Amino acid sequence: MLRIVCTCGYVIQGGSDDEFWANAEDHMAVLHPELVGNVTRADLLAQAELLRPGALQEPPVNGTQGGIGRDPEIVPEQDA
Repeated sequence: MLRIVCTCGYVIQGGSDDEFWANAEDHMAVLHPELVGNVTRADLLAQAELLRPGALQEPPVNGTQGGIGRDPEIVPEQDA
């Protein structure tokens, strides 16, 4: 599991390099369009924290303070 905390406080993570990068691209496209094309996959992978398997993950945060691995603007929460 890879994780990075964006400067806006949003937690981006993914179970693989590809998933992590896709989540980061989605986040940048919505909230930081000025970074699209300027921040590379290699840049973020170099800064990402590698979490050990089974490590506790932070719970999603409601509102604009972020969440884990998805933007509410892109993928709305599903009713349980």
